[in-house]
Amino acid sequence: MALHFSNPMIYGVRWDSAVKSKFLMQTWMKFAEYLREDEKEFLETIKDKNALDLSVQELEKYKSIKNQIEFSKLLPKYEQHNCTREEYDLVSDFFDKNSLKDFMRSRLTDEEVRESLDIVDDLKDEELPAFIKEQESVYDNLSVSQTYTLYLANSRLKYIDDCEFNERMRRETIERNQALIRSLARDYGFRVF
Repeated sequence: MALHFSNPMIYGVRWDSAVKSKFLMQTWMKFAEYLREDEKEFLETIKDKNALDLSVQELEKYKSIKNQIEFSKLLPKYEQHNCTREEYDLVSDFFDKNSLKDFMRSRLTDEEVRESLDIVDDLKDEELPAFIKEQESVYDNLSVSQTYTLYLANSRLKYIDDCEFNERMRRETIERNQALIRSLARDYGFRVF
């Protein structure tokens, strides 16, 4: 008996460093929809220009902004699993070529990135879970820089958890090895130094 799927495409979403978030797709959408002020101003300045009058740099910048806008329009369809094969391939290709962290950083100014880093650096390790919970409770109202701050806080918490797990595994391995040595010494008369 053959299984029949109405949509055989697998709708995966890329997330960096295995950071867990229930707002994964919303984060991609928020940053894809966001246009920086300089991009808005650029679009405003070229809107009355003839395409033939644009420089190569202006055409490249326009193409980049246009691709981002198109991507932002595809994400809701992708989230609803309602893409054509071509749309699906475009989104999947974008996810394959871009990490969320790099994409978010490309949408922010250097100052916004620094501010986010400073906020997370100022938090004590034990404050991170409460900060993350508070930010997630108002996620829809967060600006893109606040969303990036939340991402950084999640990344830091994941790093701390990984370090604690690795240290626990290291201690357990040492304890198991010591127990094995004692057992071998007891059973076979090996001398333990």
